[in-house]
Parts: sequence; structure tokens; C-alpha cells
Amino acid sequence: MASSLRVPVLLLAVLVLSLAMTPMALKSVKKWLRLMGELEEGNVSDEEVQYVVDFAIQEYNRANAEPNLYRVARIVRVQQQVAMGMRYYLDLEIGSTICSKDQAMEDDCPFSKTLV
Repeated sequence: MASSLRVPVLLLAVLVLSLAMTPMALKSVKKWLRLMGELEEGNVSDEEVQYVVDFAIQEYNRANAEPNLYRVARIVRVQQQVAMGMRYYLDLEIGSTICSKDQAMEDDCPFSKTLV
């Protein structure tokens, strides 16, 4: 009985291997390997990028000793890199606001005069 299962499993393995070696499959694998680790420009309006920017400014506000909140004035550049996950490299212009840290972060909180 065990030998009767070996033949179909072996044929299935040969079929999968032959499909994986088709020119189309090889082309997509080469493209994927080329992109792996390569930095590429990110889309500023992408929802995931916006989430990362919000997270970054929240962490910045949490970590610094300033009494006032900072917020993003402008997203200068976003780059992303495919690694074990997605890595983002952000160039941001941020500025101190007149809102204190004990207040909730608001998008309309006015900037003080200092941009970082």
C-alpha cells in the first residue's frame, strides 16, 4: 500500500517542480528577489505610511523632555524597504506646538515658532 502512494506523490512533486520552473514563474521570482532589500520611494498618501508617521510622532512626543507636543508640519520623503517586514525611512519636518503634553494630540493645534 505504501508503494502505491509513492508514485502519485512523486508525480505530483515532478509536476509542481516543472510548473515552478516555467519562464513566467522564474521571471516573477527574479523580480521578487531583486526588490527584496531595495529601497524604493513610498507614497505619502498611503494609509500604512500615514499610520507609521503618526506612530513616529507619538513616540517622539513620548520620548522627548519638552513640555509641549510636536506635530508633523510636512512629510518631505518616505522610503520603504522590504525586509522580514516593511521598513520605513521618514524625512519629516516637525514643529513644536502651543499644546502641552497633557492635552490630547490635535491636528489643528497651532505651531509655536520653532520647526525642527
